[in-house]
Amino acid sequence: MKFKYILIILLISYFAEGFAQTRDTIYWHDATNKTDINGIHKIVHHLTDSTNKTVDYWKGNIVSIKYTGVLQGCSTSIETDTLFNKQGTEIKGIIANEVRWLGNSKDCDSLLLVKTLNIYNKGTLKNVFKYKQVGEFADCPCGTWSLYSNGKIQRKQEFGSCYDSTLENITLMRTEWSPDKKYQLELYQEQMPFAMPGQGSDHMATIILKNKRGEVLNYISSNSKENTMYRNIEIRWDLDNNTVWYGKARAFDLEKKK
Repeated sequence: MKFKYILIILLISYFAEGFAQTRDTIYWHDATNKTDINGIHKIVHHLTDSTNKTVDYWKGNIVSIKYTGVLQGCSTSIETDTLFNKQGTEIKGIIANEVRWLGNSKDCDSLLLVKTLNIYNKGTLKNVFKYKQVGEFADCPCGTWSLYSNGKIQRKQEFGSCYDSTLENITLMRTEWSPDKKYQLELYQEQMPFAMPGQGSDHMATIILKNKRGEVLNYISSNSKENTMYRNIEIRWDLDNNTVWYGKARAFDLEKKK
């Protein structure tokens, strides 16, 4: 009888662990099987219904741990993210995330994310950068950027406030309307904080697709997978196929982004 109770407890523990593991979603990049740790690209842990912990890997080593949450239906970075070198043995950077709303509005376009990025080299603080992101726009430098040497600040660079809606590194260049005037593309040029010689024209683009009422349907920026240089923008409307092309092999569907 005692053995039977022990067996029941073990079975309950086994199934409980199995159900707990189903809350994690594992992504393999080029792994051939589940034991190929070198092929794992990332593992997403569903901490709650609205909070995820994402662990990114490089050849079996952890290179970053990031937290995302959902606020009023808007996905954003929360808590503190940690970055490691590709050997997974040294902290490369720590990102402290601060989320708040601009004004009284609670829509995603009014969500303000302020990130303080501390960069380390062999455990020693080297740089402190601050960025803000408003709604769907790309990161914008803000606050005070600092360069450290031997634990002391050697150089500072001042940007604008981190707590308003002003985006100092992005400029609306033009607006393109569809032939039927039902859609519009806003074309922005992103300014680089530090441009290397010869890179003056290599500005990234932010492109926002809106309907005629001004509602955001889709967008890309330097943070997007399908990002593009501003100089490479090529607009072509294909209303028969419900598509607008903004570059070579790059297009938006003319519907609300999921």
